[in-house]
Amino acid sequence: MVGPKDTSVSEFQSLLDAFDYPGYNTPTGDLKKLWEKSAEERVKKHLEIQIDFLNFSFSNGKLQSMFSTTDKSGLTVNEYPSLKAFDEEAFNYIINRLQATPNKRLKARYGQILWNSELKGKGRYAQHAVDAYFDILTAEGTNTDNFYSDVANLLFISIACKYRADEAKKLVLKYIVDSQPPFDAYLIFVPKILALKKHFEKSQLDNLNQKADQIWQDSVEMSLHTYERILEIAIEVAGKTGTDKKIWHQRLAEIYERIVDQRKDDETGMMPLHFCEQAIHHFKLAGNRAKEKELLKRLTNLKANLKLSTIEVKFTSKELSKLYKYHDGVVAKLLEKDPDHRFSFDRPQYLPECKVLETRNGTQGKVVHGLCQCHQV
Repeated sequence: MVGPKDTSVSEFQSLLDAFDYPGYNTPTGDLKKLWEKSAEERVKKHLEIQIDFLNFSFSNGKLQSMFSTTDKSGLTVNEYPSLKAFDEEAFNYIINRLQATPNKRLKARYGQILWNSELKGKGRYAQHAVDAYFDILTAEGTNTDNFYSDVANLLFISIACKYRADEAKKLVLKYIVDSQPPFDAYLIFVPKILALKKHFEKSQLDNLNQKADQIWQDSVEMSLHTYERILEIAIEVAGKTGTDKKIWHQRLAEIYERIVDQRKDDETGMMPLHFCEQAIHHFKLAGNRAKEKELLKRLTNLKANLKLSTIEVKFTSKELSKLYKYHDGVVAKLLEKDPDHRFSFDRPQYLPECKVLETRNGTQGKVVHGLCQCHQV
């Protein structure tokens, strides 16, 4: 869309109000074209403000910049856009726009930005955002690209500013209860509710796992890894509410055992081994000693049948001598041990990692799935 030779404030504001903001699209490209054509400094300044504000993204009631840089300590030193860059004129402009625009998405955006500012009395701006999000969800329903982020922003802002919070909580809980495969509402919203646990009644939290139980009892057809994530969340819910976690550990262990069977033809054998260990862990937490013993035997066989492959690379790095001294002795002894001892190596995964170094002086290193031996050639 191209503006006139000299654009007025009302003209580009009409453009903003008319845009429907599909997905995460904004009219920043059109605004930049208008900025280039405008000769009036006041218009250019307001266009700059609007472009900057449109470049924020939102998550859980907060603002996210397009990019940022940090110092060595991890402290953010530069970011764009940043509320710190906006002066009184910029905030006054956005406040006026919040009041004037009929566009609900702009109202939600302006209100959320102002809520995250340091302005006094910012709670009233948050209320505009909350009302706008309710209107958006009523008008657009659940089948939009923004649905999950809209609901999350509504939930966090309404609770934080103490405005229509009960309505927001009931709405989120309803979405979870009504959710259908692939159960994204349960997967996305329950962790957010747990983060806001103190703002929910215990009965509301207890009811969250009724949905997980329904999914399990109905044997809903979906990927085992989706079941895995649902059951992981159910365990977390049970932990937060003080209810019995054993049933959820049992079910998760059964899912891991099914994944082991599903991945039994894995080329290297690493994946079934990994999930077998996970199944053992959760059968143990479920108090199912019989299944734990059964899978421990299976784990020993998986370890013994693990197919290690070799990759030969040449080294030139100065680190070669240190690598040689460490791995030449350790790996040789490790590979002589039985499978159970070999896999109890002091590392959270199955095998120690090794950096592949460059060639130097005709020395070559052998990497065996993370086990590294150096030898002269």
